[in-house]
Amino acid sequence: NDCSLTANPYSYIPAKLCVNCHYQCQTCNDWYNINCTSCNSAHYRTPISYYSYYYCACLYGYVDLGAKICQKCSDLMPGCIYCDRYNRCYTCSPGLQPSADQTKCQCTDSSKIFTRNA
Repeated sequence: NDCSLTANPYSYIPAKLCVNCHYQCQTCNDWYNINCTSCNSAHYRTPISYYSYYYCACLYGYVDLGAKICQKCSDLMPGCIYCDRYNRCYTCSPGLQPSADQTKCQCTDSSKIFTRNA
């Protein structure tokens, strides 16, 4: 039950083939590529238990867009602290609030406009 030449970050499958772990995992241990045994904190990921499996979720303030490295919400939407993979912002920096459609942060004072170049 070992991929002798390439132990981690690969997963053993019964046909004695080694395949890459799921993109979220740094290392894994099942042939479905789901069960992460470690996460790469440099990719802004942390282990989360789901029944008897573990996956590597993005840290708060980061979002999984289908790549190894989680993206920072504020890089996608200026002023956004917490967002989801559908580009919706739920929490903004102090003095800002999510727009009605949650696609950006706007000033809580409607007589002002939010710009990152001020």
